[in-house]
Amino acid sequence: MEIPIIAPANGETPALAPPSRVDLNTADASALNSIPGVDSALAERILAYREERGPFLAVEELLAVPGVDGEAFAGIAEHVMVSFPPLDSVAGAPEQVEPDSAPLSLAEDWLPPDEVAPALEEPVPPAPPAVPVPSLAAEAHLPEPPPAVLTAAPEPALSTPQPVSVAPPPEPPPAAPHPVSRPEAPASAPTREPRAAKGSGWGWLAWVGAVFAGSILGMIFSLLVLNGINGTLNMDYHPAIVDLRNQTTDLGARQETLQGEVNGLRQRLDRLEGLTARMDQAEAAVKELRGEVETLDEETATLQTAVETLTQQIADVEARTAKAETFFQRLQALLSELFGGAEPMPEVPIEQEVQP
Repeated sequence: MEIPIIAPANGETPALAPPSRVDLNTADASALNSIPGVDSALAERILAYREERGPFLAVEELLAVPGVDGEAFAGIAEHVMVSFPPLDSVAGAPEQVEPDSAPLSLAEDWLPPDEVAPALEEPVPPAPPAVPVPSLAAEAHLPEPPPAVLTAAPEPALSTPQPVSVAPPPEPPPAAPHPVSRPEAPASAPTREPRAAKGSGWGWLAWVGAVFAGSILGMIFSLLVLNGINGTLNMDYHPAIVDLRNQTTDLGARQETLQGEVNGLRQRLDRLEGLTARMDQAEAAVKELRGEVETLDEETATLQTAVETLTQQIADVEARTAKAETFFQRLQALLSELFGGAEPMPEVPIEQEVQP
């Protein structure tokens, strides 16, 4: 079984990855969590993607993982690498490949150009001394170049990731020419194509909008055609429309009746508001009259006091008058006794003194 040589398109040998990078095909959740910008949820999505789709073929395939955008990929790409699966993990691969028993050969899909084909028909010299070929496990630590093509070395001395100096072989004797057989490519692991990028949803929305607008316009056109042909859209004499119109007329009449009642209530309210104003005036007049009555009561009380005082004074005068009359009567009686004696004295009752 022959192993193809995988080299970058520019022909340069890739440099070894720094040991700080994490292998996306062999790392577990804890190793993925140690990458800056990767949390536990993103690590679980990366592991789920790897279990579902198989090993990563390139670092750029992280963009297909849900939750990884361009900005996140720019921060993660510097800390990750992608290694090829070991040879023993490929279905149908041999347990061990000996360098002497499995020499390197050309890739399966490589064909020599027309000007090089005649040179290949010349006698093939014997094989040079075997050069140790690095195992695929050693190549697993190399970062995968962005675009890689399968090429073949133009000379027997092949370039490997670790350059080895090989002495040029001696000139072989001419031998009979024989046709160059096309080497068979080794069985490789099934590759998967990267997931197609999701297209924008604007096209789908535009298509749905166009279908909706077309259906609306078609319905309007159909209704116009039906109306123009047989007038099926005339709903003036439909029983439901007639009933609805009757109910509308009844509601209008009831509304007018209610409006008249509301107007009557409004007039009565205006009258009541006028009566309220009159009641306010009557209350003000009663309050004023009550004040005058209270003033008159005060004046009457004052007059009563004055009358009582005057009555007392009149009683005093009457008492004094009675005393004076009694004094004069007694004086007259005394004078009559002293000087007259013959004339009878008129009998005048002597009033008792009025106590003041």
